[in-house]
Amino acid sequence: MSEPIVFISNQRIKEGKLDGYKQYYRQVAELTEADKPGTVAHLAYVNEDGTELSIVHIIPDAGSIDAHARG
Repeated sequence: MSEPIVFISNQRIKEGKLDGYKQYYRQVAELTEADKPGTVAHLAYVNEDGTELSIVHIIPDAGSIDAHARG
């Protein structure tokens, strides 16, 4: 049995661009759900001042991480 893989990606958000980024992220999350069914979770967290975003990706196994990384 393989262990799940958890990785975190971090992004900076330009001043005044948080609302636009939220719309963009919703589209990305929908595409991830549709195109990468092996991704168990794709969760976004924004810091208090809205300048940094972290996304937690949870992938069940090594085979699924390959599929997640493609595209």
